[in-house]
Amino acid sequence: MTDNGDGTVTVTVAGDAATPEPASISVGASTVRVGVSGAKADRWYALEKTTDLAVDFAVDVATWTKGSDLLAGTGELSIVLDENEPAAFYRVVESDVAPSL
Repeated sequence: MTDNGDGTVTVTVAGDAATPEPASISVGASTVRVGVSGAKADRWYALEKTTDLAVDFAVDVATWTKGSDLLAGTGELSIVLDENEPAAFYRVVESDVAPSL
C-alpha cells in the first residue's frame, strides 16, 4: 500500500496461478481486508505480505482462516497495517492442511 499524500492510497494485490484470486480489497485506518474468490470450505487461507518485491513474501500466521469460516462470514481476510508502512504487497495463499499456529 502506498500513501499518495493526497488522502488516497494505492494498494497492490499480487497473485499467480497457484494462489486464489483476490475478489476485493478495502483499506481502513489500521487494517487491509482482502476478499477471497472461490474459497472452498475444507481449505485454509491466509495473506502473505512483503514491503519489497525483491524480497520473498511472508505469511502472516494471524490471518489463517478456515474456508468454511470465510464462506459463513464476510469472505475476507484481514491483516493489520504496520505503523508508518510505506508500501506493502499482499497475496492470498491456500493450504489443504490446517496450519500450526
